[in-house]
Amino acid sequence: MNDFCQSLRLKPLLLAALASVASGATLVLVPNSAQAGITRIEITSHETAFEGRTFGDVGAYEKLRGKAYGAVDPADPKNALIVDLQRAPRNASGMVEYAMDIFILKPVDLSKGNDKLFMELNNRGSKLFGAFNGSGGGNNPTTAADAGDAFLMKRGYTLAWGGWDALAPAGGDRLTLTVPVATNHDGSPITGPSYEYIVADNATTQTYGLTYGAATLDQQAATLTVRDRLTDVPVVIPASGWTYAGSKTIRLLPMGTPLKQSAIY
Repeated sequence: MNDFCQSLRLKPLLLAALASVASGATLVLVPNSAQAGITRIEITSHETAFEGRTFGDVGAYEKLRGKAYGAVDPADPKNALIVDLQRAPRNASGMVEYAMDIFILKPVDLSKGNDKLFMELNNRGSKLFGAFNGSGGGNNPTTAADAGDAFLMKRGYTLAWGGWDALAPAGGDRLTLTVPVATNHDGSPITGPSYEYIVADNATTQTYGLTYGAATLDQQAATLTVRDRLTDVPVVIPASGWTYAGSKTIRLLPMGTPLKQSAIY
C-alpha cells in the first residue's frame, strides 16, 4: 500500500512534464536526497490513441507507456507496515528500490484538458475504468471503438495507471510491480505459514494453484482440510488423499479426483 501511495507523487510530475514527452524519452526526477519517492520515469512508447478520434473541444488523445522507478526509506516509521522491508536489499543510499509499469491516456494538447488526473487502482494489474467510462479495450484501449462513450475523455481528463501488485502476472497488458526479494540476515529464504481459502464453483476442477509456493513438498509440513459450510468443523484430509503437483499446485488423490463443488478447502 505504501508503494502505491508513493506512486501518487506522479500526479504533479505528469501534469508538468507529459506535454513534451517524446517516444523513448527518459525523464529524470531527482528528489531531495534525504527523501524517498519516484526517482525516474521512462516513457518507452508514445502513440496516438483511439485511432485519432477526437472528443469535442478536447481533441485527440495519446497513449504513453513506460516505467516509473522509485525508492522506499526503510528507516521511515510510515513504512514499518511493509512486511520484511528491513530485510530487503538496499542501494548505496540505504533505500529499497522498486519499479512499476505505467500507462497514461492524455489529451494531445494538455491545454485543452481540464487539468485533472483520473488515477485508478487496478485489480491484479488490470484496468477497471471501462464500465465507468462507457468504453472497452481492456488493458490496452486502442481503436476508436474502444473509447466507447468516452465519459472521461470528453471532459478532458488525463488517465493514469501504475503497477502496485507484486503478484500481478505479466502479460495481457497488465501492469506489474518489480520489488526486491527480502531474505533472512544469513541470505536464506524467508518462510512462514500461508493460509489458502479454496472453493471450486464446478464439479470438474482437479488442481488448485497456490498463492505462494510451498517451501517444502513434505506433506507433513502442511494440512489440507475440507468442510461444506463455514460453520462446519473442518475435516483433515490425510496425506494419502492429496499431493503436490509442483511447489505451487495441489491435487486430490487418486489422480483425476475433482474438488467437491462449493466445498471449502
